[in-house]
Amino acid sequence: MDYVQEVVENLPNAKRSKKIDLTEIIKLKPDKEEKSKVDNEQIENIKEWTSQLNKDIKKIKNTTNDALAIKNITDEVVNKISNLKLSKETIMSILHRCYSKTAKDKEVKNYKSLLVSLIWQSKKSLMLDIFTDIATQSTIEVLSPVSNKEDVYDLKIWGQKYKRIKEQKKINKEELLNQEEQTNKNKQDSNNIRVS
Repeated sequence: MDYVQEVVENLPNAKRSKKIDLTEIIKLKPDKEEKSKVDNEQIENIKEWTSQLNKDIKKIKNTTNDALAIKNITDEVVNKISNLKLSKETIMSILHRCYSKTAKDKEVKNYKSLLVSLIWQSKKSLMLDIFTDIATQSTIEVLSPVSNKEDVYDLKIWGQKYKRIKEQKKINKEELLNQEEQTNKNKQDSNNIRVS
């Protein structure tokens, strides 16, 4: 993708798309009532574990690059987080710290992908609850292709015309979990085939 961006930037009149603050799209910052449910001690523990894990992973990659060792230390942190009784508001606060431009916690940005991945691995159901709650609270805007013969359209991408449509989309949490399980099973099967 970076290569494509470089090529596009070298074209005359090409404009780079602006970075979008995730919090502009969805509400991640807990409001005053929800802030009382945020456990800052848990957040600090998770940050500390993730920061140490990030350092350990880098050390292993620079020395032995042992994938099993990385998996084992990652699993330890996932288990620690799994044992915590995290609230939705605590996870929302962590996500806000990771992805908001206005967040004051700059340290988290150094390992935000790892942090979010660990929370996802340990608290899938809770993470899905957060995003399904957000998705059902608001409508989403989608692009729908229209016939090129039509004169009414909002956007034209590579010659194809699109119209913006606002939709309320219901997300089925169980279906998402089943899809992920199937994806993981397919990965396992492909890994087993390679080993054989």
